Amino acid sequence: MTYQTLDIAACTDLDKAREEARFLLWATKKQGAFWEETAHRLLTGYLMAAALDHRGDIATLLRWAADPDDARPLQLLRDAGAAQLARDCEQILTGTDPTRANVVTVIQKALRDATAQRDLR
Repeated sequence: MTYQTLDIAACTDLDKAREEARFLLWATKKQGAFWEETAHRLLTGYLMAAALDHRGDIATLLRWAADPDDARPLQLLRDAGAAQLARDCEQILTGTDPTRANVVTVIQKALRDATAQRDLR
């Protein structure tokens, strides 16, 4: 897989956010279908929230993943009319601690890998 430029600003579009999340999580497929799907849903929400907040950088995504209790991404989604996506993300973030921790770990790994790829270019 080759590195492509991550276009967070374009993630105000749900389909684009899903596409970018799928790309970022590509290398984590060996984690299993449940983790991949759940991480994909949450990362899609984080990408859209970052685009809506005009903070199109991986640092913001990493900060949110490091603090899953931060309500800002959910509020941004609700304010933009993406209530269903906000509910999906909230369900993941308020789920059982091991599930939430594992999903966040998958997302953090994907984001760190993307950062490392970018730094290699």
